[in-house]
Amino acid sequence: MIEFNNVNFAYKEEPVFSGLDMTVDAGSFVLVTGESGVGKTTLIKLITAELKPDSGKILVDGKDITKLKDRDLPAYRRNMGVVFQDFRLLEESTVYENLDIVRQVIGLSRKESERKITSILTLLGMQDKFNNIPLELSGGERQRLCIGRALMNNPRLLIADEPTGNLDPANSREIMKIFSIIRSQGITVLVATHNVDATEGLIYKEFVLSDHTGHYIEE
Repeated sequence: MIEFNNVNFAYKEEPVFSGLDMTVDAGSFVLVTGESGVGKTTLIKLITAELKPDSGKILVDGKDITKLKDRDLPAYRRNMGVVFQDFRLLEESTVYENLDIVRQVIGLSRKESERKITSILTLLGMQDKFNNIPLELSGGERQRLCIGRALMNNPRLLIADEPTGNLDPANSREIMKIFSIIRSQGITVLVATHNVDATEGLIYKEFVLSDHTGHYIEE
């Protein structure tokens, strides 16, 4: 699904990655961990093609995304869902409206969108929150809504950047359980996090970033 081959990247000549190699298998649940500042968010931005490496290859589904033109980026990103730590919700819109807005981008009919939204909210345990606005939701519910929005386009890849960073331990565990359920549906899930404790009892692989490179922890 994802391959980093000898990837080098620096911010203002300060190296972040030097010869980074990483493989994420299709349908896997991978945690990207490491101390603050080691490049977890940078790695995600390289996968979403917000950044390009200084050298090396990044393959997604066999395609070298470092060669994508700007005009190709919307189509590339349509196959992925992204969950942000800071939510980025429409605060004055309902839960339904926050999800339905994706319909305009991906071309769903209103009926298809409603069916999809009902299914997603059921998966997230939020079927009774249809008409609530984000200010009426708990932090955990707001993050679930963000996950729901990321699922609206039927992504093959779901990426999350510190999705439990603002949550208490109980809500953090619930969010990680949801990612595990999503993975069981055949979606590849990649989560950058410092909160490995929240995944206790779940099946996942851990890729640790350190010293400008990274490695998988043996299971």
